[in-house]
This record gives sequence, structure tokens and C-alpha cells, in this order.
Amino acid sequence: MGGPACTIMLRTPLGDEGRQQVDAYIDRIGNGRAQMSVGDYEWFEFVPSDLGRKLGYDVCCWGGFSVENEVEIAIGCEVQFHDSFGFLPEQNVLLWINCNRPRDHEILGHMAVDVAEMFDGVVDFGGNLWPPLPAQFGRSFDKAMKRAKWVEDLEPAFQEMIHGMPGKIVGLTPERCDGYSWPSHYADATFIRAWLKHPRFYMIK
Repeated sequence: MGGPACTIMLRTPLGDEGRQQVDAYIDRIGNGRAQMSVGDYEWFEFVPSDLGRKLGYDVCCWGGFSVENEVEIAIGCEVQFHDSFGFLPEQNVLLWINCNRPRDHEILGHMAVDVAEMFDGVVDFGGNLWPPLPAQFGRSFDKAMKRAKWVEDLEPAFQEMIHGMPGKIVGLTPERCDGYSWPSHYADATFIRAWLKHPRFYMIK
């Protein structure tokens, strides 16, 4: 995929009615669902889209979605996820946009809010939201990835970045034997809606 993606983690499986809601939503915001299907993945086209027009964009590009029964939470973080959001997900809806312009990130963010609110789900960003880098790393994300420790070096800047924002965002750090200590971020729809208005807004590619 050439653009950003995210996963909506669901409390219960969609069932027939829920799947119909997702299909109807995709039909409404895009230019027709299932323009192309590859395995369990369905693609749709935003040319133009109702959502794009709402945001002032005449054209987007291809996007896609799939309903997935294999649910993954950061390794060893199931208890923390449950304590944070009150459930363990039983199914996912994966959403993505196949382009990487700022407008594509914005459209995906609005889709994430809509689907998360539709099913009271939680958005899995698929990684961590970077705050502004501390001075010792300059502007080099590669250098930060190699040298920084999230808790000591980046968490304070992250907390400053999200200070005062409504909703909930939680960073869960997977248990790994290689010492990797960077979190994966999960958030509710209220936070995503506020994040869309943040000057550093982006979805993870």
C-alpha cells in the first residue's frame, strides 16, 4: 500500500447487520464499493467522493478495507488494552488509502472516526505517533530510531504534544526479546477527532 492505514478494533464481530453498515458507509463516501476485490480485500474509488467533497477535495484516489478475524494487539499487552478500553477486540476493520498526500491522511482520519463511532471501537494506529524530536536528534528520525529510548527521550515530548486533548490515547509497548521499547498507539474516536485538528496531524503509513 502506498499510503496510510489504520485498524478499527471491534468489541464484537460485525455480523450481517454490521457488515451491511460498513458496506453502506463505503458506498456513501466513495464512488462505489468493490470496484476491485483481491482475496479478502475490497477496493473503492474516491473520484469524487462525498467525504472528499465535504472536506473540499474533488479527487482522492483508491482506498480499501477488509474485515479481519485475526486480531493482533501489541505482544503481551492484552491486559493493558483491556484495562484501558474495557474490552478485548474480537474483530478488526482495516482501512487504507493508496496515496500519501496530506488530504489522503485527512480522509483516512475521518473514516477512522466514522467507523470507530459506528461500532464503539478503538483505532489502532499501527505504530507510534512521533512528537517533535528533542534537540539532540535534530530532524533525523533515522537517528532517533537508532539512538532514542521512547520513555526517556520521546515520551515527555509526546505528552506535551497531546496535552489538553480530549479522548483517550494509550501507548502499549510489546514484549520483545531484542530490547525494542517503542509503543504502539491506540485511541478512541474522540481523540482521533481532536487529532485531525492538531497541527502535527498525520496517520501512519
